[in-house]
Amino acid sequence: MKFGNDERIVHAKEDYHLHLHECKPIQVEGQLGEDGDWLVSKNLLSGADETYFAVPNTLISAANPWVPVMNPSDQPWYIQKGEVIIVLLDPSEYFDHINMLSDWEEWSKHAEAITNIIQIQIDTDKDSDDTG
Repeated sequence: MKFGNDERIVHAKEDYHLHLHECKPIQVEGQLGEDGDWLVSKNLLSGADETYFAVPNTLISAANPWVPVMNPSDQPWYIQKGEVIIVLLDPSEYFDHINMLSDWEEWSKHAEAITNIIQIQIDTDKDSDDTG
């Protein structure tokens, strides 16, 4: 885990009540910066009585800082304003990206090969349906 400038902690902007087995968008505030997109890494946050709520992998923007939070338990869950919800990560450090033209050419050939495999399967399925 990274600390300092590489890590951005955000908090619930207001109080929320999550019903049993409910998933709800939670507005967050904190170290979002003025602009940009952020990666929310999946997480389980624990509560009282060994309960927890789940946050899935999500991309959010500073302009629209909402994070889906799920209460998978059989009891209601309360999130209080200011409670730490997530740590934001810079997506450019976690997702693949093209550095050079050779990378783009390799990825393009791979994508074309997958497209061809899918098209052959579609044609095969269509021929099977026509003869069946």
